[in-house]
Amino acid sequence: MGSSLDRWYHRTVLVIWPSSSNYNMLYSGDEGFTQALKDLQGITSHEGSNNDEIELIDFVLSKADKDPAAVAQAVTRVALQWNDAPLWNNTVKTCCVHKGLAILSEDRIRSAVDHFGLEAVKSGLEDMLANDPHNAPRLEFLRHLEEWAAAMPDGAPQKSAVQQWATENTLKVLKTLRKPQSAEKQLLISIANANGGIDYLKDQ
Repeated sequence: MGSSLDRWYHRTVLVIWPSSSNYNMLYSGDEGFTQALKDLQGITSHEGSNNDEIELIDFVLSKADKDPAAVAQAVTRVALQWNDAPLWNNTVKTCCVHKGLAILSEDRIRSAVDHFGLEAVKSGLEDMLANDPHNAPRLEFLRHLEEWAAAMPDGAPQKSAVQQWATENTLKVLKTLRKPQSAEKQLLISIANANGGIDYLKDQ
């Protein structure tokens, strides 16, 4: 049998994409989103002046439907670190669609109110309330928030504002009740009994 001749060819391929696709390329594949969240959690700066960090946040927010709670927790942490209330509100508005209050723990929400002040974040809070699909989480969140404010020392800057906002929004929730789940019926009955009977809910 005669000898064979093998030839190897080496080619260089140049791949070009627009800068707007940088993060889609960098975080492509099954693990891309997870890695983007990890990189976001590694942000330690105290102001939003780094364009790469800002673009990373924009990319993660654009993928919020993959895991709204994880995105909300990661980006609102940076918003607190950067003292950036608009970023906090925008993150909540983006992530709370169909999930409502479930995207953030009550502790994280109270931290934002304490850090930024109610006036700065109430639009985000109202977005979460409006998008929550259930009655109990909305009513319990507002009750807990009011109790938190009531425990503040007299004269605390946020005390009366938070109490008033919680009371006003409890009435709004009662006027926009969702179809009750079986687990919520006792809660609604308790609210009615505490306010004069079932007619209270009918009048809302």
